[in-house]
Amino acid sequence: RGLETLERRFGQWVRHLSQGESARGESGQGELVERLARAVSHALHLKHSCLDLTQAGELGEPELERLLMDIDPTSVGKIDADASISTGAAGAAPLVRSGDGRFVWLQKYFLFEATVAKRIRSLAKHEESTLSSELTRALDELYPADDPRFRGQREATELALTRNLAVITGGPGTGKTYTVAGIIGLLRQADPSLRIALAAPTGKAANRVMESLRESIQGEESGGETPLQRLLGSADLPEKAQTLHSLLGVHYHSVKPRRNRHQPLDCDVLIVDEASMIDLPMMARILDALPREGRLILLGDKDQLNSVEAGGVLADLCAVGEQSVYGDNDAPVAELAHNWRSVADIKNLAETVNE
Repeated sequence: RGLETLERRFGQWVRHLSQGESARGESGQGELVERLARAVSHALHLKHSCLDLTQAGELGEPELERLLMDIDPTSVGKIDADASISTGAAGAAPLVRSGDGRFVWLQKYFLFEATVAKRIRSLAKHEESTLSSELTRALDELYPADDPRFRGQREATELALTRNLAVITGGPGTGKTYTVAGIIGLLRQADPSLRIALAAPTGKAANRVMESLRESIQGEESGGETPLQRLLGSADLPEKAQTLHSLLGVHYHSVKPRRNRHQPLDCDVLIVDEASMIDLPMMARILDALPREGRLILLGDKDQLNSVEAGGVLADLCAVGEQSVYGDNDAPVAELAHNWRSVADIKNLAETVNE
């Protein structure tokens, strides 16, 4: 009930901001804007970063259906830009709509999306130098080119070594942590002075990634030295993995991070595990704090572990085709498909559930 009251008061406040007597009356544009504001707020509570009027009915939410009755993109597209709603980032209107009226955002989340998309495209555009012959030989040892089981891991590692952005996704048991260990080893081999930071959304996830890294490096006790062990040799892993809040300097008494574009992170490469848990505001903060020439590697399962707040960023970054955020750039996305741990029946069941 508290949420309903908050949404109702928000809608009334947005309506009050609307200009003109007709907007403040009991009908007309004012009522439309008020209902729209409440619907956007409700969609945010459902973890959607914006309201998509063409898909809202598919959510099966009675409250949304009631608020959006008789409201469609055409009617929203006709709303005059005023103190309550705008068609871009300009101004201080609390709502932003797309030109065709299909999408409506809270202004804060519109800016989050615009910021993330702009930086992601910039990172995807910039390419590092090609692999040296020495790195190629080390890569061949880790992931033989003629073995189809390693195809995803090899592609993911090549992305991480040659691009400023690498998005690596895969289900449980597909070797994400082993791949990270290999990436760190190859990065160290290419440049021992690189500052590599490792982070995860929660303390539990941060501890787990360090445990998994150590287990991957140790390998099987009876199998002798593995290619990964030979690669890492004296190369140091990061001392620990931090939570994102600790990494960015976000404290309980303030949501504003200490690390930002004016005081960027002290790293050359940032590796973030369990990236499916990262919501839109947190991703905007990460990208804002990433050094201008910094590189970002995101790992996670796009089908698992929903984000804490609104915005499924990892799933959006893994989308291809018309849904791709990368524009004309090649999508720096690699999917690990071979499962090293689960038996066939469990793997088939998991794929069916995801579909």
